[in-house]
Amino acid sequence: MNIHDSRTSVGASIYLARGVLSLLVAVFLSMGALCGPAFAATEITYWTFIDPKLDNPRSRNLAESIARFEKNNPDIKVKVQVLPWHQVAAQVVQATAAGRTPDVARILGWDLPTLVAAGSLAPLNEFTDKWPKEVRADFMIDWDATVWNGQKLAIPYELRIPLLWYRADLLKEVGKGVPRTIDELVDAGKALNARKNTQGMVIGLSRASQASAFAEWLMVMLHYYGGEVLDSKGEPKFNGEAGVKVVKLLKRLVDEGVMPRSVVGYTYEEVFQGVVAGTIGMNVLGSHRVVTAREAGKYGSRLQTAPIPGETADKPAPAYVFGWNLVVGKHSKNKEAAWKFVEHMTNPESQVATARMTGELPTRISPYGNEFFKGDKAAEVQGWREYIQKHGFAPRYPEKYVEITQLIVDAVQEAIVRNVDPKEALDRAAARMKALR
Repeated sequence: MNIHDSRTSVGASIYLARGVLSLLVAVFLSMGALCGPAFAATEITYWTFIDPKLDNPRSRNLAESIARFEKNNPDIKVKVQVLPWHQVAAQVVQATAAGRTPDVARILGWDLPTLVAAGSLAPLNEFTDKWPKEVRADFMIDWDATVWNGQKLAIPYELRIPLLWYRADLLKEVGKGVPRTIDELVDAGKALNARKNTQGMVIGLSRASQASAFAEWLMVMLHYYGGEVLDSKGEPKFNGEAGVKVVKLLKRLVDEGVMPRSVVGYTYEEVFQGVVAGTIGMNVLGSHRVVTAREAGKYGSRLQTAPIPGETADKPAPAYVFGWNLVVGKHSKNKEAAWKFVEHMTNPESQVATARMTGELPTRISPYGNEFFKGDKAAEVQGWREYIQKHGFAPRYPEKYVEITQLIVDAVQEAIVRNVDPKEALDRAAARMKALR
């Protein structure tokens, strides 16, 4: 073979090798294009009012929970959309009409009937039917509380109870103990009001933000006095004797200088911010934000909680149990992935982690057997649980519950601001309620 032939042979070999390499690259790329979508992560949307990017106990807890979920499910990514808490349900209803519901949403119990009526929720039976009976029996709220026409439409995620929040240091300063009766509450509130820049007692009575601050007090005291919002036929019952007592009590707290008249304009958030700012001595808010308030106000053990007082020390007001649920949107295109996220967020491990970080009450029973709940750090949460076990009740909400509550708080405002007779004001609210239908 001469030099020319040898070079030709080598050139041909190089050309052939390059051709084979190009072919292999093309095949590899085409396989990637074909297989890529199969390995791409599924993205699910989660609508909530908690921003995982903020630095507070509830935000940090959500961020860590999502991180654990994505680590255990690398093929699923969670995209959080943050909305004002009182707008989540309304936004889901609007999204339903547009055919673009979120995969998962966090919904308040009293908003569920509205979403059910709007057809916004995907039934979960195909998933929950696979759960053993002991798992379905592991929830503190009755299983059927989130069942409509045989369809399981929500899984309880977080529970809370309204409580009397009080500044232990301020009560000690004015020489008062923790109120155990309404008369003691009035007495302590007056003493705290005598302090400079201190509002002795606050219950938010604004109709804004779903009248939520008032709604918590209403459900507690209405139940305490033996009343209900509606009767078994769906007719107004809040304007009966029990409702009148509730309004008279609120009016008494204002008239006797325990609460400022300005509470008629206070929302839930404004009461909370007042606590953080140190301008409120006692108030009624839910158990779920106590830990956050302590951290934000740097109060530590100076901010404490107790059952809402009743008429006598041996009969405190009942523990009104309510909270948030996780739902899957009707138009979710990723129901399997969405359900995995719901299951993760409500499993015992996640519930323990949430209680440890935020002080929020688990919705399941088994977490209370965890070692964490046997220690001093969980003593407060355990105390709340015992309060629920002895005095707890969880109502089933009627449709348009929020609108009804707003009509009732309007009546309270009339009684406080315009001195309208409580019975007369409530009767007007009952008449307006009938017009909602």
